[in-house]
Amino acid sequence: MHGTAQQHCLVVEDLLMCSDTQHVGSGGKDWVPLRLVWAAPDKRSSSSSSSRQHGSHASGSSSGGGSSGGGGSDRAGEPNRPGLDPPVQPVRLPVVIFLHPTGANMSSEHHKQESYAAAGYLAAAIDCHHHGERCAAQDFFGGASRGVYNDALVRAWRTGPERPFLLDNVWDIVALLDYLETRPDVDMARIGITGTSLGGMHSWLAAVVDSRISVIAPTIGVQCFKWAVDHDRFQGRVSSIQPLFDAAAADMQKRTVDAAVVQAVWRKLMPGLLDHYDAPMSLPSLAPRPLLIANGELDDRCPMEGLQEALRLTQAEYERVIREQQPSLSEQELSTAVAGRFQLYVEKFSGHRETSGMNSAVRQFMDKHLLNAGL
Repeated sequence: MHGTAQQHCLVVEDLLMCSDTQHVGSGGKDWVPLRLVWAAPDKRSSSSSSSRQHGSHASGSSSGGGSSGGGGSDRAGEPNRPGLDPPVQPVRLPVVIFLHPTGANMSSEHHKQESYAAAGYLAAAIDCHHHGERCAAQDFFGGASRGVYNDALVRAWRTGPERPFLLDNVWDIVALLDYLETRPDVDMARIGITGTSLGGMHSWLAAVVDSRISVIAPTIGVQCFKWAVDHDRFQGRVSSIQPLFDAAAADMQKRTVDAAVVQAVWRKLMPGLLDHYDAPMSLPSLAPRPLLIANGELDDRCPMEGLQEALRLTQAEYERVIREQQPSLSEQELSTAVAGRFQLYVEKFSGHRETSGMNSAVRQFMDKHLLNAGL
C-alpha cells in the first residue's frame, strides 16, 4: 500500500495499479507501481476537497493537493463539513506518461515529472516488468535488477509465455490509460507519452495500439528491426540484451549470434513484429496525431539509415490524412500543417544516449500540443 506526499507545492502519489483485473493475485506481475505528480492547487482553491475517485484498477491512499493553510478537507472520502464551500469539480489536467530505459525504474523519471507537473501537467510513470519494485533483486545502480530482467528474457525465449521485452509493458500502459479515465482530474483528450530507449519503444508501440494517446514523443527508441536484420546492423541492439541472444545462439547450436538468431528471437518474443508492426508499418498509423521522434545521429541501436523508408511512408501518410481532413489547404499550408504534427529531431554526433536537446524538443512539442493547443 502506498501513499501521498506533498513536496514544494507538488503532490506525489504512489499507487499500485492492477494491470490484469481478471487474474488478480496470480502473481506480482499483475501489480504495477505507479507514481503520479501534479501541482497542488493554490490557497484560493484549497477550501474545496479534491478527493480521488479510484476504481478497481489501483490501490493506495490518496490526498488532495490543497494548501495546508486553506482550512478545508484534503483527504479522499472525507465528508463535507458544515460552513465550508461544497466541493468543486477538479480541473482536468493534461497528462504526460514517462517510461524509463532498461536497468532503471520510474524514479529515474521523477525529475521530469516534477518539471512537467510544475507547468500544469499530471505526470505519470510506472516500473516496467522486472524493473524497480517489480524486481526481486535490486541494487543502487540497477545491476542486480538488470540480471533479473535478462533472466526473464531468456526464460521467455525458452519457455514463454511472457513477453517482457515490449508487449507486456504495452499492456500495462493500456491498463494505465484505463485507470486515468477514472480520475476526475484527467483530461483524456490531452494524453501524451514519452520514454527513453526501452521506454521509447514502449511509448511508440503503446500509441499504435491505443488511440487515447494523443501526443507521442519517443526518444532513442524508434527503429526498424527488420532492416537491421536484413542489413547486418543488429549488433548494437543485440548488445543491449546480450544474454538473451547468447542463450538463443546456444539453443540453435550457433557459434555466434547471426541474423537467423536475431530473427528467431524477435519472432518468439514479439510475434508479428517483423511483418506487421515494425516501424514502416506502424509509424504511419499514428497520423494525424502529433508525433516527434528523437534519435541520435550515430545511434547503433536505432540506426538512422534503417528508418529512412519508415520516415518517408509516415510523412506521406500525414500528408494524405491532413489533406483529406482539410482539402482546401494550399501546398505550403499543407507542408506547414504536416511539419507541426510530424517532426524528427536528430542529435548530431550522438550515439545511444538521451540528451538535453532531445528533452527540450520533447518538452516544447508536448507544450505546443497539450498545454497550448488551440491557442
